Amino acid sequence: MKRLVVMGLLWSVLCMLWATSLFAQEKQLDGHWEGAITQPAGDVKIMADFTTESDTAKGTFSLPAAAIFQWPLRIVHASSNVKFRLPNGTLFDGELQGDIISGKVPSPTGGHIDPFYLKRKPAAALPYKEEEVRFQSGGITLVGTLRLPLTKSRHPAIFLLQGSGDADREAESFYADYFARQGIATLVYDKRGTGSSGGDYRDESFDDFAADALAGVHYLQSRTEIDAKRVGLRGRSHGGIVAPLAASLSKDIAFIINVSGAGVPPYQQVTYQAEAQMRRDGFSETEIAEAVAYLNLKWQVARAGGEGWDRLQAATQNARNKRWLERAQPAEKLEDIVPSWKLQMEYDPMPALEKVKCPVLAIFGELDTLTPVAETTANYRKGLRVAGNKDVTIRVFPSADHALLVWPKPNDQVHWPVLAAGYLDAMTNWINKHAAVRK
Repeated sequence: MKRLVVMGLLWSVLCMLWATSLFAQEKQLDGHWEGAITQPAGDVKIMADFTTESDTAKGTFSLPAAAIFQWPLRIVHASSNVKFRLPNGTLFDGELQGDIISGKVPSPTGGHIDPFYLKRKPAAALPYKEEEVRFQSGGITLVGTLRLPLTKSRHPAIFLLQGSGDADREAESFYADYFARQGIATLVYDKRGTGSSGGDYRDESFDDFAADALAGVHYLQSRTEIDAKRVGLRGRSHGGIVAPLAASLSKDIAFIINVSGAGVPPYQQVTYQAEAQMRRDGFSETEIAEAVAYLNLKWQVARAGGEGWDRLQAATQNARNKRWLERAQPAEKLEDIVPSWKLQMEYDPMPALEKVKCPVLAIFGELDTLTPVAETTANYRKGLRVAGNKDVTIRVFPSADHALLVWPKPNDQVHWPVLAAGYLDAMTNWINKHAAVRK
């Protein structure tokens, strides 16, 4: 019996030592790390932050050149080997030696394996303070993060609007951080029904989204640290459609920045997207024409409140074996198309553009396959001309996509997508001109 007790005690001690060893191993990662991915055209800066909670390593990853900011990581750490995977699937496979992690990572486009390294170093203090805030819109409580520069002056401010879908405040965190570092206060929020906000974004019309934007602007104007006359909106994609509508409804908005937001009704944008992406992906012109015809029929039925549904069902069934059908987002039931038509798909942005009086910066990528850039820029010029607005800047960045990323070509010495050259400076310089930062 005594022998069994001794063996049990020894086993307990061994288990404790093993657990302590694992915990110490994980703790080796803790801290802030900075380094780069090395490609033939030059290094791409990266950063990571690791912490250990309940014997589990957690971390975030940033690649500023591609607007990646504190993406959550999945981490495997065994002995000296450290693997961490980004949400998009990219796997960094490295070895930890003291304060250096070095290894290999495949490029997002495939075909290349690049070396990377990270060195542990003290994290620089943020030049702004963060605060979680709440504000009301139509009886709904919205929650977001306010970033206030540490300088003592009253700051200009931007309320940032996300793209479509269930985007929370993290979707715009890179730009919120970036502008705050330029001396501009920023507020990003959880869209209704995401994160900590109440409501449901799926029930919102463009008018509701505009009301949320105005609620965010008015909250910023209520803060003593912010100059109420220098509060603007920046909207990306779907948010870029919302921003002019909000500006048309209130004189409180000092300026708007639209990044990749369409200047055509959403149903036209969806049709353009299907056509442009199918052509990019090698579909035949016959297949593209069939997909566009199907989409036009779907919009016709939605516009008519369901009249012609039998015809659309037959068209869906006849196209079951067509590879283009998925690109045309087939309607399986009437509820798929009629409510969304009334809430958003039929929205015409032109009446709002024709009422926008504040300064406007509109930015697009030449290779955008989600937003029809040529038609959108033409409508912006036309609509804002009707408004009598002469403070309009429109920029189209060569080779950039919807996210303003420029992707490498197969034989390029660049292997990683990066933001279009001059894009960030274009926004900062324009804001400084229209809402000058007072030092």
